[in-house]
Amino acid sequence: MSDLRTLDDARAEDEAFKRIEDMQVRVKEDESKFGQCGCGRSPTGKCIGWHGLSEQEFKEKLEEYKLQEGK
Repeated sequence: MSDLRTLDDARAEDEAFKRIEDMQVRVKEDESKFGQCGCGRSPTGKCIGWHGLSEQEFKEKLEEYKLQEGK
């Protein structure tokens, strides 16, 4: 079970880094997008650093955000 969890975490990390690479290219191509979320994780539409979170950390942060916002 631990090996599967590690594999899932590794895949999620790979996907996160892929999103980071894509985000950086978009900002270089269109400076009006500077500061906008490029990974698709931010509930605000602005970059709040969630691109660097593991899948589990992301889920926890999103749940916290929803509770704070009353959603």
